[in-house]
Amino acid sequence: MSRRSAALITLSLSFAASPAYAWDLFRSQSSAIERGNEALRKGQNKEALEAYDEAARDLPNDPSVQLDRGLALMSLGKLPEAREAFRRAGAGNAPKEVRGPALYDLGLAFMQEADAAGKAEDLDGAHKLLEESVDAFRGSLRAQPGNKDAAWNLEIAKRRLVDVEKKQEEKKKQDDEQKKDEQKKQDDQNKDQDDEKKQDQQPDAGSPDRGDAGTPNQNDGRGEPDAGAPPQPEPSRGKDAGGPEPQEPEPRDEPPKANDQGLPEHMERALDALEAGEENLEKQRAKQRARSRPRRIEKDW
Repeated sequence: MSRRSAALITLSLSFAASPAYAWDLFRSQSSAIERGNEALRKGQNKEALEAYDEAARDLPNDPSVQLDRGLALMSLGKLPEAREAFRRAGAGNAPKEVRGPALYDLGLAFMQEADAAGKAEDLDGAHKLLEESVDAFRGSLRAQPGNKDAAWNLEIAKRRLVDVEKKQEEKKKQDDEQKKDEQKKQDDQNKDQDDEKKQDQQPDAGSPDRGDAGTPNQNDGRGEPDAGAPPQPEPSRGKDAGGPEPQEPEPRDEPPKANDQGLPEHMERALDALEAGEENLEKQRAKQRARSRPRRIEKDW
């Protein structure tokens, strides 16, 4: 057991001899406190706590018993329970000989918890615990102004508090930058989606102009007209249009004109021959030409 713990145990025994606590003097010299002190010296923290708990039931108003209980709890790593015992030891009208060490040990308990919170990346929790530690060490110095250990640990707690505040600021900046990056990515993604929607809504560059009615424009000069559209007149290619002059068709043997009564008989025969075949058609045409030639009349006188 450390000298610090042994001194605190001795302190609790000497404090009990005060005339103001004459009734507790007889009871404080119980076997429970003696067993607890002996177990704590040997490092038997669990046995020491059991003995101090028994003494606390017998002496509920003795702050020195709570101070010893706090030391046993702290040795077992039960920091929240130890803090509660130290608070009870340093509260009320406890004499400065108990109040000073109780608040000092309370500051140490808070500092140990702050270290654990810092390792777990709980900066907010570490900050709060270090503030409690600073207050506890200050209270110990007010009770015992000449306590160098309390003054030393107070400065350490202050420095650790400053370090935690710097880490909190750095973490806040990193979180803000991360939020900005995430927001920028989201904005870029939304912009890309809007651009894709606009491109989908725009007509293709190669699609025909459909005008107001949604039908292809037939007068834009592009593409083929619809199959059901009426044929358009061909532009004039005469001299005025600047195109080549139309050529005259070669003369052909014109068939005799039909009279008002219908087709001539020879044309009727030609049509019949056309149905019979091309060879018959040629024969009919030859006969037709022979009939159309003027005959030479021989004088019979």
